[in-house]
Amino acid sequence: MAKTFPPDLRALRYIWNWTPILMFHEVLPDYTPNLPPYAITRSGLRNILVDFIERGYSGGSLDDVMPSATMGVLPRPRAKKRMVLTFDDGTRDFVDNALPVLQELDITATLFIVAGKVGGRRDWDPLHGDPL
Repeated sequence: MAKTFPPDLRALRYIWNWTPILMFHEVLPDYTPNLPPYAITRSGLRNILVDFIERGYSGGSLDDVMPSATMGVLPRPRAKKRMVLTFDDGTRDFVDNALPVLQELDITATLFIVAGKVGGRRDWDPLHGDPL
């Protein structure tokens, strides 16, 4: 049975267990001209992750943080500060630009894959008429 806390202590407990979930859509080579919306460069990704590492975060998976999010069950204290990374689509830019950074920094990630696009490129309509 889950412990119950007064409301003020419950709020502090949730804040203490806060886990940032960083969601990335497209990671492009450094010095990409006209960076599209929702994209980041390889060095931009590395800079963000190094900043989190320097603040004491280590990589984790959604499985690491989600079991405690079951409704009505308070998260248990964690010894480590975790961050979760997710990448959308499973297109070639992940392998070319994100994966080397993740391997260098020894960080795991969760990929949300679009069937039929693994290793390919995005070909759906860009936002606001931006070029593909």
